[in-house]
Amino acid sequence: MVKKKLARNFRLVFLVQALQNVKILTIVVTLFYLYRGLTLAEVFYLSIIWSVASTLFEVPSSYLADRWGRKKTIILATVLYFLSTIIQLWAWDFNLFALSLFLYGLAYACLTGTDEALVYDTERELSLGQDGKSLKRLGNYFSAQRFFKIFAPVIGAIIAKDLLEQQYISLIVIDSLFAFLAICVAFFIVEPNHHMDLEKKEAGILLDGVNLLKKNPLARQAMFNRSLIFIGSLILWRYHQDFFTNLGIPIVVLGLVAGVSQGVMFLGNRRISKLTKHLPLYKSIDLFNFLSVASLVALLIIYLVYPSKYLILLFYSLFGILEVLRWPLFSEYFNSISNSYNRATTLSLASFVKGFLDIPLLFISGLLVVLNPIYPYILVLILVIFTSIIFRLRDAGPLKPKSSYGSENNL
Repeated sequence: MVKKKLARNFRLVFLVQALQNVKILTIVVTLFYLYRGLTLAEVFYLSIIWSVASTLFEVPSSYLADRWGRKKTIILATVLYFLSTIIQLWAWDFNLFALSLFLYGLAYACLTGTDEALVYDTERELSLGQDGKSLKRLGNYFSAQRFFKIFAPVIGAIIAKDLLEQQYISLIVIDSLFAFLAICVAFFIVEPNHHMDLEKKEAGILLDGVNLLKKNPLARQAMFNRSLIFIGSLILWRYHQDFFTNLGIPIVVLGLVAGVSQGVMFLGNRRISKLTKHLPLYKSIDLFNFLSVASLVALLIIYLVYPSKYLILLFYSLFGILEVLRWPLFSEYFNSISNSYNRATTLSLASFVKGFLDIPLLFISGLLVVLNPIYPYILVLILVIFTSIIFRLRDAGPLKPKSSYGSENNL
């Protein structure tokens, strides 16, 4: 009976992740901020607040999960996220929105890592300590992040098509209801025995990461290659709603395109091995980077020479899709240059690196967008070209660095 309840953890934590990623307001969130009185620069500063909160609380949240419990920490994450959505109902100035994004950053830090540990520990306990299924379980779990995103942008765009206050409120209420459901679901999680020492794992990431950066040039190249282009896509996403509505594209069209893009990302990630089977791994990543540069160049040429709003939207969407399709390629690349434990270390360290790089790049983008809405696109193009050349990947070869603080079984 206990094992039967424990086995439900996989479905329950999947639901928690899926419910917290409905985010139906996201399709118009930048327009919502602007409607409530924020400037475009302040919208970028909100992203900085989220990055600071999530990055700085990453290790303390792992300590909390080990000492207090995975279940309680996940419940805390759902409560913090619920509060962050509720605050938006009354937020009409930067300070309240900053509080909302700060709480959301804390919620993200509490959930990430803790959820992985819960899935792993549950699998280990059910299989009596035998490895074998945890990777499959984690793969299924991570798909939860896109479970609702294929449909949510379309529904959100239809509800908020006129960009009226009551329509924004409706979207916030929907997100809050799903967030509350996530809290309810989290209470049914069963706390497994702790096999993964999350506190040591996260703290060790910082120490082991320094060694990886110093001694493994392949990991260093891949880490910055992955992080910088991702930040570039984040910069453009942050204000794309305002950018394209000013070009005359209806919100409903943006929602439909976002839904289709999410579907392409979902299918593309599942079939990435077939799409890249004729190229070495590092050359596949180089190809996606080249196509990213080409999409941004095409976008800028069209914008400056022959401004066709739908072609601009097409190449913007293509850039976002290409960036997401790189993720499994990098996961496999990290695996080819390290043991599986070090791969998790490198991926986690990449999140830390991204968090710190976010701050100056988002701040600069906030300044540029005030001068001209196309300037951040130029910045991102320079960033992608720089990354593709300076941090271009090489064949992984036989290099297999060892972790300095644990083994694969510590996962």
